[in-house]
Amino acid sequence: MLTGNVIFDVIVEYVFPVILGVIILVLFLSSRSHRRADVQGMTTDEYLATFFSGHGVEAEEQRKEFVRRAKGSGFGKLYIPVVCKGGKFLAKKGFSPNKASFLNLLCICIIFYITLIAGNGHTLPPYSAQPVWGIVLFPTGIFVLFVGTMDGMDGAVATFTNTRTKSGAWLDHVLDRIGDTLLLVCLLPGGFLVISSWGNMGNFAWLVWTNVILIFLFEYMRAKHHEVGLHEIQPLFTAERWFRIVIQAAFYCVYGFNSILGWIIYSINGPSVLSNDPYPLYQLELTFLMLIFQVVLLIIMATAVIKNAKWVWTRLKQLDKDDSTEANLTEQ
Repeated sequence: MLTGNVIFDVIVEYVFPVILGVIILVLFLSSRSHRRADVQGMTTDEYLATFFSGHGVEAEEQRKEFVRRAKGSGFGKLYIPVVCKGGKFLAKKGFSPNKASFLNLLCICIIFYITLIAGNGHTLPPYSAQPVWGIVLFPTGIFVLFVGTMDGMDGAVATFTNTRTKSGAWLDHVLDRIGDTLLLVCLLPGGFLVISSWGNMGNFAWLVWTNVILIFLFEYMRAKHHEVGLHEIQPLFTAERWFRIVIQAAFYCVYGFNSILGWIIYSINGPSVLSNDPYPLYQLELTFLMLIFQVVLLIIMATAVIKNAKWVWTRLKQLDKDDSTEANLTEQ
């Protein structure tokens, strides 16, 4: 039981996934009439150059450097081809960039649902009961990683179909923030951030909400400085949305692997492992794993917010100085 309320639990456990499935089916069916066989080809370098150009990197040499860094990173070698191929696949299937953005959010809702259900087992006895639920988070972690690559597919669809719009960019940012929130708050109902042995001090839900605020602040600062004339973006790769999702995927996979390990230990040793536990690290990792995840994310986002604020402030002050100089020259 999720909450103890039978009606609410039935809605969450059975009705919610059916609704998600229906909406995804409608997205694909409604796109059939817009399928395109003429999706233009584009090299990886061309795609990346277009991407960075659309994100305020106007100088050609600087774009080339960003492209080189993106292609040279370990994750970039996996991420970029998947984004390009996925974007081309969705474009051929008739998806618009907005539909691709909604599909990404729906996939995050699936992760939210699975994490919610898996949370049923977090506080159950290790070895005998918890692994049944915890193992689910291993494939979920892989799915989280795929959803992280999907984040760029709406932009790829817009690039391949030459349908970039301001309204689409705005919608994408709004849906991304909803997705960011869902990816973090899904840990709360299952008690993943509650250490019962610590009493009143053991509830770390505040860490989730702090990280949500930091992510919103980071993304808001990036969006806001465009309005005051600063069109550059500082590339803080460790705080980018895809990297945050990679971190979450890693912790999900580790949690799931620990559950698989617990299931193997219990299968070999049976009930005796419960009274004479030779593997305390397994239990400790399950207890603290998601807490460590939130602390790591907190450090990354707090550092990124400070670095980005300093970077933006310095450049805005320079713009103020340039404007003042120009005004004085005009008066003379």
